[in-house]
Amino acid sequence: MTTIETARLILRRWHDDDVAPMAAVNADPEVMRFIRDGAT
Repeated sequence: MTTIETARLILRRWHDDDVAPMAAVNADPEVMRFIRDGAT
């Protein structure tokens, strides 16, 4: 996969060390209030 990088964003392949930061984001109620249940 090619890495795409801009001043504000980096798109890259998922790394194992991304799990803990992603879990922290998903556990934050202030973040999750903007995330819907995924139903379409």
